[in-house]
This record gives sequence, C-alpha cells and structure tokens, in this order.
Amino acid sequence: MKKIKYAWFVGAQHAGQDLVDDFIENGYWMNGYDDKYLDIVNEVKVGDLIAIKSTYTRKNNLPFNNNGKVVSVLGIKAIGTVTKNYLDGKTIDVEWQQFNHVREWYIFSLWNTIQKIEADKDWIYESLLQFTFDNQSQDFNRFLSDPKYSSKFDINATVTSHSINVTPLTEDEYTTDDFLREVFLNKLEASKLVRLLERKKNVILQGAPGVGKTFMAKRLAYLLIGKKAIDNIEMVQFHQSYSYEDFIQGYRPSDEGFELVEGPFIRFCQKAAADPQHRYIFIIDEINRGNLSKIFGELMMLIETDKRGESLQLVYGETPFSVPDNVFIIGMMNTADRSLAMLDYALRRRFAFYHVKPAFHLQSFKQHLLNQKVDDQLVDHIISKFQELNKKVKADPQLGDGFCIGHSYFCHYDNSEEWFQEIIEYEIEPLLKEYWFDQIDMAQKAVKELLIND
Repeated sequence: MKKIKYAWFVGAQHAGQDLVDDFIENGYWMNGYDDKYLDIVNEVKVGDLIAIKSTYTRKNNLPFNNNGKVVSVLGIKAIGTVTKNYLDGKTIDVEWQQFNHVREWYIFSLWNTIQKIEADKDWIYESLLQFTFDNQSQDFNRFLSDPKYSSKFDINATVTSHSINVTPLTEDEYTTDDFLREVFLNKLEASKLVRLLERKKNVILQGAPGVGKTFMAKRLAYLLIGKKAIDNIEMVQFHQSYSYEDFIQGYRPSDEGFELVEGPFIRFCQKAAADPQHRYIFIIDEINRGNLSKIFGELMMLIETDKRGESLQLVYGETPFSVPDNVFIIGMMNTADRSLAMLDYALRRRFAFYHVKPAFHLQSFKQHLLNQKVDDQLVDHIISKFQELNKKVKADPQLGDGFCIGHSYFCHYDNSEEWFQEIIEYEIEPLLKEYWFDQIDMAQKAVKELLIND
C-alpha cells in the first residue's frame, strides 16, 4: 500500500446550499468565497487527492462510549483526483468517486472550506488520510487515550465497533399504517397533518393535558421521514429562562476566557444541511413556555417556508447561517395552562396549528384498552364518563375545548385493581380542582361521578 503524503479536504456548502451532487455530476469543485482561500486553491496540483467533507456534531448512536458528550463528526461524502486547476483561486476540475453512504470520522474535525492535510505533520492527519483514501478503520482507542481528547469529552476508550464503517443501526420502515396503529387519528386526519407539515414546515400541536401531543410528535416525525431514524430527530423543551444563547449560539466560559458555542438548533441545521436528501425533524416541547422572540431572534425570519436556504448574519459569529429546506419544526403547546401567554402574532403566522383532541370517542382507543386486557365494563365506564366530563368542561365559559381531559392517562394498563382508582385520585382530581379552583364542590362532584360505585 502506497503511503499518502497529503490530500485536500474541501467543503460543499455555499450560502446554505449543499452542492455535492452538482460538483460530482459536473466534475469540479469551487471555492464559494471571492476574498478567502484563493491562494490556497491555487496551490492544488493536477493529480492531487481531494475529498468532500462536511462537519457536524453528534451526541447519540456513536460507536464508542461518549458519556453523553457532544462529539465532532467529519462526514466524508466523496473522494477524487484533481485533473485541472484554473488558477483563478476558485475552480478546479476533479474526477470524483462518490460513496454509497457518508463515511464518518469522529472526534477530530476540519472546519475550513479547504484544508491541506499532510501525513508527516501529525499521526491524526496520517490516520485521517488512511481512513479516507485507503478505507482503513479509525483507531478509537488511540484517540480516546490521548489526554487532549479524553479530557475534553470526558469519554472512555470503550469501543463498540472496531471499524468506522459500522453497519448503521437498523431503522425500521414507518408507514401510515404504523402511525394509525399507534396514534388515535383516522387516516384522513393523518394525511391532513402530514400535508400541513410538508407545506408549512412548522407546525404546533396544541391541546389539553393528556391528549398525547409529545407521543404524536415523535410518531409524526417517523412518518414524515418514512422510518424510525432517531438520528434525524432532536427534541428540546423550552422554559421561561431559556435564551437565544441556549438555543442558537452564545459565548460560554472556557479555559482561555470565552468561546462561541453553538446551540442545538444550529448544530441540527448543520447536520441536516450536510444530508439534504433526507428529512430532519426538530421537536420543541412546551413551545409557549419560553420568550419566543428572545429565543429565536433573527431566526424568526429564516424558519419561514419561503425563506429556507436564505442566509443571514447571526448576532454572534462571522459565518452567515440559513435554515435548510429539509428541516421541519414540530412544537407542542398545552392549551390548559393559564399561566402561559399566548404566542405573539409574529411567530404565530410562521406556524400552522393542529388541535389534538381526546380520543375517547374513537373505536381505536376502545380497542387499545381491550387489547391490554382491561375489563370490558371498565372500558365502557372510562369512555362514557370522560365523554360526559369533557362535555361539561367544553360548556364552561371559563374553560372550553382546550381544557378537555385527554385519553393518554389510560393508555398504559398495569393490570392492577387500583389502576383506575389511582389515576382518578392522584392525576385527574388535582387537575379538576385546578380547573374549578373557585368551585371546589363542582370539582368534587365531578370526581365522584368518575369513580365506580360498588
């Protein structure tokens, strides 16, 4: 095997667009800057090896124990040989070889648009060249025994795979039928919800407590992707102290002062931009608990459907940022929380709203309880009593449809005699007393009507 002395690693993101397919199809690579990297591009020689890379981060599904720490990932999308340099600092011709899937190198990454990697400069560079061009495995143990990396990530060199070309985790196909088996919607409503998300790209599932908004959001993400691709989904929860610096980016203390740290949404969008052929779903629980204008900042514009792919300079950092077209946002909102302000109109018009309703009236919910071996009479009791209760809640001018009790309280049967009694006493009763806090007698009467009379 001939030793590789050096090679060029280049990016393919130009103003938020991924040009990998165009580069490969037309046999070239282009520097997206008019005022940067020109001299470096001119150094590239005919016959030099070159690789298209993307850089992102990951926290889950890694082939070693990362102890929950975020790890840098270098995705190698294609390799090739330079056939011509136009010496304009911009364009070179390349004979490309595309991989069937992105090959991922972990822990050490390259962030510049173009960078020369020389084997004799560092053992890491030599290993990266062998991995990229000779299909050799990454030596995780060597990386993770290096104090620089073991201390930075606080990770142990416990390798779960000896090859970087690990077979991806099996991702089961997820169809409309799968969705309907798990979520209490009919086929028409499921199709409507998917179309809504595909058209608007940003949807908020709103509803009362216990209607299964979080459960539905995850299954809706699976359905939109077409499989249970957990790596294509990320979830955060907003709260009153959540900020732009937490969500987008901000400065954090480091050993050398302060460093700019990217938040989960920036990292997720970078990951999605590096894989434009697949859909990525970002889920926000309790979306109306945060100060949304403060959290989203200038991204309020970039998440709009017709603004996807457009770049904007962020408050911090020098690189323009855009939200890729393959990113979808699903928010969840509890309509029964009186302590929360409604969403402002600026954000409201950027989302479509889907009201998730209790499913006590659906045959699929009844069948779900029967399949769990809940007693027939108890199933009928739950369905009839909670439909009656929700009619009263809807009719109350101080409450209304958004305060109806959801069905998910009863979705998990534990096969005990106390199951129903405990749900009523410790989950439903406190909620009703909060609803009718100034009419405790009404709340107590409602609870009494829910219980089974011996």
